[in-house]
Amino acid sequence: MKLTKEDTDLFYKLNWPLLFYANQKHNVIPCLKEPDFKKEDLEKVARLHEKLNKEPALIDSFIAENPFKLNQEELDIVRSWKKAVRGKFLVMKHTEQGAIFFEETKDPKAYAVLGLYDDFDMMIPKEYLPVVLETVLIPFKGKIIYNGIFMPYNIHFGKSIRNSFEMSFRESKSKYGILTSLEEPVIERSNAEEELMKTYARNKGTCFNYEKEINQLLKKNPSLWKIYYQTLGKSEVRKVNKRLSELGVNSAYFAIFDDIVIASGQTEKELSEAVARVLPPEKREYAYIFKYKGRQE
Repeated sequence: MKLTKEDTDLFYKLNWPLLFYANQKHNVIPCLKEPDFKKEDLEKVARLHEKLNKEPALIDSFIAENPFKLNQEELDIVRSWKKAVRGKFLVMKHTEQGAIFFEETKDPKAYAVLGLYDDFDMMIPKEYLPVVLETVLIPFKGKIIYNGIFMPYNIHFGKSIRNSFEMSFRESKSKYGILTSLEEPVIERSNAEEELMKTYARNKGTCFNYEKEINQLLKKNPSLWKIYYQTLGKSEVRKVNKRLSELGVNSAYFAIFDDIVIASGQTEKELSEAVARVLPPEKREYAYIFKYKGRQE
């Protein structure tokens, strides 16, 4: 995903005058006579972006002076850049929302970032992901873009590290979702605990690795037992389906409790009655119900 050409042109129309103004104040690029950075050293341009990030008052004075006679809508866009997020990010994946940038912080957030003239999947093919890069994320007309410069790091990650990144990303997504705007406050989702439980209980391996976190959630909110068992049961369906197919079992309904098939029936009613016979009332809703469609030839 990327901005339209019209919006990308607008971004540079606003961004380069602002950088030029910052350069007039700090003289990072000597003898720069006009707001054109096509041939300038990228490291120096990045330093100007850093100045803007560290000194948001530069944006205020640029707006107050308005040396390039921008209209009010354009000034409002520039003003929004005071909410920029600068740092190192993991580019995790490409989606229809944009490239997913994941912060390397204690309380990380995930951002859907649009490209400018080029899609990120063209600049960073998916086979190279995850990739660490340094850039500045900025708001633009209700979306998130980057400042036009990113510094990638040539780092290769092993499987265990990639799995760790993926789990951290899932935790963040459970709490905050994927952010598509920098102009609204970041608020923890109302169903964050439920989503976290789905993340931790997604299979037997994650249950083992995150036993402490699971127990903390269950202690705080015992109603999460249902989500715990439902999620774990759902994770077993593919394996159970495969085994049923190998055995030549006919189409039927099945119930999984934890990782065990506890009941079956030709109809949902039959299955419900069977579950009621084998589970105490307080645990019946924990069973994950699914329909096995029969062996696929």
